[in-house]
Amino acid sequence: MRWMFFDNASPEKIYRNNKILVDYVFDKELTEGIDVYGMNFNSPIYFISGEMDWTCPVILARQYYEKINAPKKGFFEVKGCGHTPQGDKPLEVAKIIKDIGL
Repeated sequence: MRWMFFDNASPEKIYRNNKILVDYVFDKELTEGIDVYGMNFNSPIYFISGEMDWTCPVILARQYYEKINAPKKGFFEVKGCGHTPQGDKPLEVAKIIKDIGL
């Protein structure tokens, strides 16, 4: 388990080490998702991502974010968190939501 926390501790390293698999899965998921949901939204879209999210790495979430169109959109990266920033840093996430005005 040590490798999981030290050698691959950044999402960038995880992405690099698993690039072929991640690119294939993400490309399939993104393509199929685009077919269902499209890239144009009529409502605001906001992403709050944990810096160390291994389930949906920031690099992939940001790629998707940059491709979509919405009347308002925002991307917020919460440092020092994984897949659940609302659980890891609830006050920081609450401030982001408050600042957005939701």
